Amino acid sequence: MVNLFKKLTLSVFLVLMASNTWAGVRAYLDQTTVNVGDPVTLTIESDNRATQAPDLNPLNQDFDIVHTTQSSQSKWVNGASSFTKSWMVRLLPKRQGEIEIPAFLLGQESTAPLKLIVAEIPADQVKKNSQFMTLEASVDIGKSLPYVQQQIPYVLKLYTDDSIESGEVYPPNIENAIIEKLSRDKQYSVVRNGQKLNVLEKHYVISAEKSGKLVIPPAIFKGEQTLPSNQQSRGLGRGGFPDSIFNDPFNDPFFNSGSFGSLFREPGKPVTTRSDSIEIDIQPLPTDYKGNSWIPAEDLVIKDSWQNRNPVFKVGEPIERTLTLQTKGLTGSQIPDVAVDEPSNIRVYSDNADTQTQTDGNTVYGIRKQQLNYIPNAAGKTTIPAVNIDWWNVITKQQETFTLPAREVEILPGKDGESVTSNASQSGLGAGDSSKNSAQEDPAKVTEDSIKESRSWGVIIAMGLGGILGIGLLIFLWKWSRRKSTTVEKKAEITKRAVMSTDKLLNQLEQACSQNNNKQAASLLLQLAEAKWNDNPPKNLGALADRLQKGLQGENAAEMIRGLDKSLYAEASESTKWQGQSLWNAMKQGLSTYDVKNTEATEVVDNLYPHRN
Repeated sequence: MVNLFKKLTLSVFLVLMASNTWAGVRAYLDQTTVNVGDPVTLTIESDNRATQAPDLNPLNQDFDIVHTTQSSQSKWVNGASSFTKSWMVRLLPKRQGEIEIPAFLLGQESTAPLKLIVAEIPADQVKKNSQFMTLEASVDIGKSLPYVQQQIPYVLKLYTDDSIESGEVYPPNIENAIIEKLSRDKQYSVVRNGQKLNVLEKHYVISAEKSGKLVIPPAIFKGEQTLPSNQQSRGLGRGGFPDSIFNDPFNDPFFNSGSFGSLFREPGKPVTTRSDSIEIDIQPLPTDYKGNSWIPAEDLVIKDSWQNRNPVFKVGEPIERTLTLQTKGLTGSQIPDVAVDEPSNIRVYSDNADTQTQTDGNTVYGIRKQQLNYIPNAAGKTTIPAVNIDWWNVITKQQETFTLPAREVEILPGKDGESVTSNASQSGLGAGDSSKNSAQEDPAKVTEDSIKESRSWGVIIAMGLGGILGIGLLIFLWKWSRRKSTTVEKKAEITKRAVMSTDKLLNQLEQACSQNNNKQAASLLLQLAEAKWNDNPPKNLGALADRLQKGLQGENAAEMIRGLDKSLYAEASESTKWQGQSLWNAMKQGLSTYDVKNTEATEVVDNLYPHRN
C-alpha cells in the first residue's frame, strides 16, 4: 500500500511538472553548411502554449523568407504530457560566407543565436554539370562605363539538354544595387557542337547605388535531371521545358511534392549550376553636372494638369495641380521630388508622391506623380514661376533641362471679401434711409400700420402650419436616418462576411495547391473571383486570366491560371503532373493586387516617343 501511494504521488508530481508554465525555447537549422543557392530550414520551438509567433524581420537582411509554417503537437507518454509549438521557416541565403542568425525572443525567453556557412558551389560540380546544362550571364554597358543609378542591361541564358526536366533560375542578390526583371522569359533551341540545346532567356536591368567597383555575384540554377532508367518515360513541356521551369524567380522556388508527374516513378536527381560573377566600374556624378538632383535617364518628360486649361484663382480657394514626371531608364522610386518655387501671394502645399515602374519588355519606365495645392492669400496679379528639371542624358552624355514655362495669373477676391463689400454697401444705404425717414413724416404711416395689424393673424396661422410641417419633416428625417444607418450596418456586416469568406477561401486554396488538386483549386479560384467581382464575376478560368492580365502585376498570375485551366482538360496522366505551388505563390495575396489597369505603360512610351502616335 505504501509503495502504491508513492507511485501515485510521483505520477501526480510529474503531471504537475509537465503542465506548469515554465517553457523551454530553442532554434536549430536542418543543416549548418550549404552551397550558394541552396535553401535551409530554420525551426523555432516553444513548450508554452501561449507563446506568440516570433518576429522574423531580422532575417530579411541576409535571407529571402520563402515560406513559413506553424504547427503544434501534444503528447502523453507514461502519464506525462508535453506540448510543443513550432515555426518552420524556409530560407534562401542572399550572400556567400558566414551568416549569423540572431536570437528570437519568445515570451520571456530567447533562443540561442545560430551560425550558417554559405559556401561556393564546388568547381568540379559546376564543370561536371556543364555537360548537360550551362548558365551564362552578360551585361551590355556599351562603349562607356555606366554612372550611378544608370540602368545596366543584364541577361541570363540557361542552356540545357532534354535530361533537365524542371528547375528554377535565381537572379543574383547584388549589394548596393537594384535589380528589376523585364518582360516574359524567352525560350528557343540552338545547336552547339552538334548537340541540340534548349535555351531559357531572362532579361533584367541593374542600377548601382554607389560609384566604384560593382560586383554582380553568380546567378544560380537548381533543378532535377531525369534518371537514365526512366528518361524515355518522362515527358517534357514545349520546347523541351516543362511549365514549372518558367515560374517567376521571385516566387517559391522549391518543388514541395518531391516528384514531378506520376507518384509511382522515382524522383529526378538534384543538379545545380551557376554563372560567372561580373565586375563593372561605376562612374560617379559628372563634374560638369550642375543639377540639384541626379537623374540619369535616356529620356524625360513632365506632364502638367494645367497644360490644357487656365485655372481661376480666388483668395482662400485651393487649386490642385498634378505634375507627372516620366523617365526612360529609371524606376519610379529613383525619381526625386519636383522642386517648385512659391509665387508671391500664393502658398504651395505638396502631398505625398505616387511612384510606379512599368516596362515595355526592353527597359523600365519610372513614373512619379506629385500633387500640389496652390492657395492664394491676396488678390491681384502674380507670376507662378517656371518649373525646371535638370537631368543627365546617358546617351548624349550631356546635362539637359525640361522646363514648364511661367504663368501670369490674376487672383480674384474670395467669397468672404465680396460678402464684406456687399454688407458694407447695404449698411450705408440703410443709414441713409434711416436719416431720411427721421427727417420727414410718412403720410401713409397710419395706413401701413393698419394693414400690418390686419395681417398679423394670418401670419400666426401660417407659422402654426409651418411648425406642424416642420415637426413632421423632422420625424421623417429621423426615421430615414435610422433606416440609412441600419442599411450601412447591414452593408458593413455583408462586407465583413465577404472578407471572412475570402480568408477562408484563400486557406482552402493554399491547401488545394499544396495537395496539387487542380479541380478543387479551379473551383476555389472562381469562388474568390465571385466574392471580389460579385456584380460581374468571370465565368471561367480563361476569363479570370484575361482579367488579371490587365493588372499591374497580373501577368504571372494569369499565366499560372491558364496552366491550371489547361491541366483540367489534359489527359489523366498529364493532369496529375500539375503542381500547385506556383499558383499559390501568385495568388496568396488574393485578388486585391490586380485592380489597377495596366494602361500607363503604353501611355509612358507614347509620351516619351510622340512620333509613334
